[in-house]
Amino acid sequence: MQLVDLATLDAGSLAFKNSILAAAALALTSSSGRVGACAASGHPWDGELASCANWLSAHAAALREDEASLQPCKPLHNIALEDQHNIQTHTFDLALLDRAQVSIVAPVCPAQALVQYKSPSWHSLPV
Repeated sequence: MQLVDLATLDAGSLAFKNSILAAAALALTSSSGRVGACAASGHPWDGELASCANWLSAHAAALREDEASLQPCKPLHNIALEDQHNIQTHTFDLALLDRAQVSIVAPVCPAQALVQYKSPSWHSLPV
């Protein structure tokens, strides 16, 4: 649940259907992996689900590195059992989202590939 919550803070999640996001999160976090995610969701692995899982893996890595997200949920003693599902037991700060987004961008655009843009010479021709 924390993985999907973190991912939906990222505007990139809008590129995927909710069922694809949920299935990709299941593939990344459950012991049944890809097979279980495909069986539970009915989506084939190839294509959109694999693409989403690849994108979502940066968020999963950021969560694994965050010590606060690894803490077990505290018991909800003062909340009736039938209402406990309504309580969100975790929060995220934007620093965690930033760590995930940096690892998404980094492989696509390494520092060595960033070069200063030079306008073509024909832009400076007189009109």
